[in-house]
Amino acid sequence: MKQVNLRNGLCAATAAAALLAGPSVAMANNTFHGVYLGGQIGWASYDNQLEQDGGVDLDGLSASGVSSGLILGTGTVNDGWYFGFQANYMVNNADGSFDDDDLDVDESYGIDARLGRVVSENVLLYGLAGWQRTNIEVDFAGSTDDEDLDGFRFGAGVEFATEDNVFFRLEYTQTIYSSEDLSYTNQEDIEVDPQAQAFHLGIGYRF
Repeated sequence: MKQVNLRNGLCAATAAAALLAGPSVAMANNTFHGVYLGGQIGWASYDNQLEQDGGVDLDGLSASGVSSGLILGTGTVNDGWYFGFQANYMVNNADGSFDDDDLDVDESYGIDARLGRVVSENVLLYGLAGWQRTNIEVDFAGSTDDEDLDGFRFGAGVEFATEDNVFFRLEYTQTIYSSEDLSYTNQEDIEVDPQAQAFHLGIGYRF
């Protein structure tokens, strides 16, 4: 009789543990699963190396300022690993000057792949990599030209989820843009080769 009771007790304990663990695992998987929409705001800095035809370097022209915009993405969790895609649209208020030359950074948009690890029920650590396009305007010696620059963006972040599907995140990214030639009236072409660094705080809702 004692053996039967002991066996029944072990079975009951095992079933109770499975019931307790099951929702916890499912909740961890569902916390970061699905489509989300959010906004982010932060600070971006653009460092540039400019080279004029003839090999004249014009280092020192950089821009920094507030960066804000929208994020839209989706993702899923499998065995604690997160994978998803995200699009962003940003408005930049970054500008700078060097001597008589000016640099203004306007809108920016792109798409990233995100890979991460759910380290607790409500915390996700992730890395990202993708493509970004940014419009810049350079005023050199009284003449102005603007170009859309394409770059490779990568970074990392941490995301905190709440029980009501709201999430918060802190993210750092760096973008390495391809060099572009800017043309000016009565001036030699200028090759611009920028890189950008950005910190963003984000808030959003996961559907």
